[in-house]
Formats: sequence, C-alpha cells, structure tokens
Amino acid sequence: MIDTVLVDVDDTLLDFTKGERVALSLAFAELGLPFSIDTPKVYHDINDLWWARYERGEVERAELLWLRFADLLSHYGIEADPKLLAKRYEANLVDQHDYVAGAKEFVERLRHSGYRVYAISNGNANVQAKRLDDSGLIRLLDDAFVSQAVGYHKPQKEFFEAVASRIPHFDPLRAVVIGDSLTSDIQGGRSAGITTVWFDRLRRPDSPLADYHTDSWDAVFDVIRSL
Repeated sequence: MIDTVLVDVDDTLLDFTKGERVALSLAFAELGLPFSIDTPKVYHDINDLWWARYERGEVERAELLWLRFADLLSHYGIEADPKLLAKRYEANLVDQHDYVAGAKEFVERLRHSGYRVYAISNGNANVQAKRLDDSGLIRLLDDAFVSQAVGYHKPQKEFFEAVASRIPHFDPLRAVVIGDSLTSDIQGGRSAGITTVWFDRLRRPDSPLADYHTDSWDAVFDVIRSL
C-alpha cells in the first residue's frame, strides 16, 4: 500500500513550458533583443539538451544556466551578453507559477485521502521556493526537495537517497514517483527502487522505463490507490 508520493514540479504540477515562454519574451524585451515567433521552441530544445548533459554529469549547473543562452543567441546571430540574458530570464521566471490543469486538485485529493505528498525538483532553489509559495502549492505539500539545496540532482540515486533520509519512516516499496521526464523523474525513481508513473501531457509512445504511463490525473490517482 502506497503512503508517500514524490511528485515533480515543472511541467507536472506547475506549467513550466508556459512560464518559460513568458519569462523568455520578457527578458528579450528588457534587453531590446529581437524575439522571433520560433524563439521559445528553439530555446526549449536547446535547454533540454543542456539539462540532459547536466543529468549525465557532463556540465556544472552554474555553467548550464548561461551556456544555454549563449547557444540561443548564437543560433540567431545576436550579439549580446548571455549571462545578462540568463539573469533577466531567471528574474522573470520566479513570477511564473500557473498550475498544470488539474494538478492542484490532484494534490488536494491525495492529501484528503491521507497520502504524504512531497515535491522533487531539479530547479533553482530560490526560484522554486518563490514559485511554490506564490502558487500556494507549498502549503499543500508535506515538504519540497530542490536539487540545488539537496546537493544532488535527479536522476542521481543520491538525490533520492537524500530525500528518503529526510522523510520519516520512508519505505521505497510504499512510495511512488510521478513526473513528466523519463530521464530525470522516471529513470531516477527506477534506480531508487520506487514505482514510477510517467505523467505525459504530450502523449508520447510508451517506454519500458515507466511502470505506468498516462496523461490523466484520475488515472494517476487510480494507480496509486491500486498499489
């Protein structure tokens, strides 16, 4: 029987893709840089590549945060300071905290049903703290664990071990990991011996990495209740 739910934040509980797009457009406007209709998509793809490198331990987090913008500016041939752009982007990102549809109600349903719910995130500690607070999500959770504060990141086994050590009476056999990323949430949960649910709004093909795969909060809840 499951008693503990570990759930990712970005693009699982909070709509990071939308927030990313808004923060990016504001940052470009503040620096007077040309912003194209495809800029959010190009940035998103570049960002995914850099986070994948980070998850594999190929780059430090501090470098990732501005090198992705160096690549973006280079793609468009724009002469500008990528570190300044990164700073303005992050300053705007902290104010973006819209929920993924149904996510708040899902967490409330879990809590009302007696489950312990913890957020797990690879984000910036200060950014995530403000987004979790402004959205009201932090008040629905038992706690939140952000990689920068934990000292390890998903999918590292050490991240999940650190999280487990801070949750009273944690048993991986009585826990579940929910997230949108196969490479961080699902792979990390699998490596830690925790049942995984891939919450996939993009409706991608099934993966053997995930124990369960759905785009429905009702289905996620039913999975948890069945375990």
